Amino acid sequence: MAAPNPKVWVVNQGGHVYDDAKRFGELKPVTQGRINVFSIDNLVHAVKQKLIGEAIQEDYVLVSGYSTVNAVVIHFFLKKYKFCKLLIWDARELTYKALTLLDFDVS
Repeated sequence: MAAPNPKVWVVNQGGHVYDDAKRFGELKPVTQGRINVFSIDNLVHAVKQKLIGEAIQEDYVLVSGYSTVNAVVIHFFLKKYKFCKLLIWDARELTYKALTLLDFDVS
């Protein structure tokens, strides 16, 4: 059986060009445009609805937009898979760099 194709979850799709990220997988927006970050319960619900059933551990999270939304999306992956594969824009190299954030035990 072939491995599933990873997706790149664009946390908040705005007016940026994300073409370089396509080499990691198909681009999928989690949110778009303006978000009410003060309505955290609605935000968490919307993110869960978007990712549950479609996000897989091979996927990447492209950090973009509001820090609160990034935190919620990364938290989802950490809770579900114990790690999160991030794509961070390197302005010097003009490319996305992949990093893996591992969950950690605070006890």
